[in-house]
Amino acid sequence: MSVSAQVNFREFAQKEYRNYLAFTELAKTEPNPEFKLVLEQLAELENGHYRFWQRHAQAPAPGLRSWQLKLLVLSRRLLGLTFTVKFLEMLEGDLVEQAREHLFTEGHPDRKQIEEIIYVEEPQEQKLIRQIREERVEFTGSIVLGLNDGLIELSGALTGFLFAFRDHLTVALAGIILGISASLSMASSAYLQARQERGKNPLKAGLYTGLAYIIVVVLLVAPFGLSRDNLTSLAAMIAVVLAIVLGLSFYTAVIFSRNFYRSFSEMLLFSVGTAFVTFLIGSAARALLGVEV
Repeated sequence: MSVSAQVNFREFAQKEYRNYLAFTELAKTEPNPEFKLVLEQLAELENGHYRFWQRHAQAPAPGLRSWQLKLLVLSRRLLGLTFTVKFLEMLEGDLVEQAREHLFTEGHPDRKQIEEIIYVEEPQEQKLIRQIREERVEFTGSIVLGLNDGLIELSGALTGFLFAFRDHLTVALAGIILGISASLSMASSAYLQARQERGKNPLKAGLYTGLAYIIVVVLLVAPFGLSRDNLTSLAAMIAVVLAIVLGLSFYTAVIFSRNFYRSFSEMLLFSVGTAFVTFLIGSAARALLGVEV
């Protein structure tokens, strides 16, 4: 047997054992009985995979440290069970493809069991994961709509206000007024849109969209209310925009199995592009109208 295959056996065993421990820990603290059952079944599958790979790995699989287990539980509470489970599965990487490439070509005697794992048990895992239906995932579209619209509209507006007015408190006040007005408008639009969609709760869709927008308002306006220096405020706002875009892109990429880099670049392009255009408009307005606040 080749050295590369030996290395892969060890890697497979470690990844499966890590997920077995993770699902077991999540199941212990899961309050939803249906989700708890899914986690226990996932843990059982991962444990079976681990035992199979471990027979060939010839090396002990390291466990998870206590802080890692606590971090998993925190992730489940803050980001949801769907994200946490899919993130764990994502960490397995291209394990199945590696199994096809390195093990089938070696003419391995356990080929039938490997095929069972790849073609039966792996799809079974995905089927179990799809049984986890959380409200936050159902309304992810509403949350993304609120966050994304808030980022694009408010980052551009605040940049325009900054170069039109110059006074940081005036910029903050204008941002708050605009942000609250826009959040109510977005919530109303989301509510009316959801009423046209079968099976969707209009009130919750409106609330999720409006609250997401309000969060963006608070985070983007805060630098202008806390700092007297306009450049510092602008730099802080840009940093907040980048952080939100990065976090939102990663979250949706994991939840919906999308390409992270594409999502991140698209959202960033719209936010930065809108801010640049409104910067030009604000500067032109100040120069042409002589507005100085």
